[in-house]
Amino acid sequence: MNPYRVIQISDTHLAHEPKFPLRNWQKLVVRIQQHEPDLVVHTGDISLDGVSFPEQLQQTKEWLDDLGIPFLVLPGNHDVGEFPETAGDLEPPVCEAACQRFIDCFGQFRFVTDIDGWRLIGANALLFGSGLAAEEKQWQFLENAFAGADGRHIAFFSHKPLYKDGVEDTSKPPRMLPKPSAERLHVLLQESRGRVIASGHLHEHRLKDIEGVRNVWAPSTSFVIDDVLSRPIGTRRVGFVQYDFEPDDVSIEVIYPDDMTTHIFLEEPGLYPDHQKAARAFLTRRNAQS
Repeated sequence: MNPYRVIQISDTHLAHEPKFPLRNWQKLVVRIQQHEPDLVVHTGDISLDGVSFPEQLQQTKEWLDDLGIPFLVLPGNHDVGEFPETAGDLEPPVCEAACQRFIDCFGQFRFVTDIDGWRLIGANALLFGSGLAAEEKQWQFLENAFAGADGRHIAFFSHKPLYKDGVEDTSKPPRMLPKPSAERLHVLLQESRGRVIASGHLHEHRLKDIEGVRNVWAPSTSFVIDDVLSRPIGTRRVGFVQYDFEPDDVSIEVIYPDDMTTHIFLEEPGLYPDHQKAARAFLTRRNAQS
């Protein structure tokens, strides 16, 4: 029997403008189809700004339909809003209305699906620590999903990673999940047959085993963050991740298509101009202090 193949993509940031994420997407569609996956999982930031422009969500749904392959999607901060404690002028906080718009477009904002020997579980990362009514409903969903795995291995998908190097590290939002939520998820994974945590958001790839669980950071398909803004932890290059699930094992491979261009955040005019302005102001202040 052939393994069950899942391709994880993340941080496509699709819209009609700027055009370069869409150009990469069109090349990615061809490459994904060549790999013949059984399922595609998108771990968020599907749209450039689906919070402010909900019509972008519907457009990205149509572009995902072009794959001709079953897919599951999770929202990112640019799709439904940011953690309330870190939201601000650049990104509004997550809210029930934005989450409902995402559901109206894609049918869900979390998932559970079973394959031979495995249960795949996906959660709306932006609900963690939000205090919204939907957060408690999601915890109930997750507890039931983990408890009902019936001995299957578990692969957990989220837009944001749980942590950098382990549940005890001090990484804070918005790069990682809020620590109380990460700790609670960590317990669920440790008490079940948790084997994989797959995330995006950081626009860099890293594969690291932490307490017997393979932590996979998927690369962006659209652009990477400038090294001068944050020190790289993993590999900053556009691509995707391929998982071949066997009943009792999984092989994981990151793929960097040669025909996809690795664009750099500050070098792309029109890409989140307010974020770019804030980033350049940060660099100016830092340089003045050095």
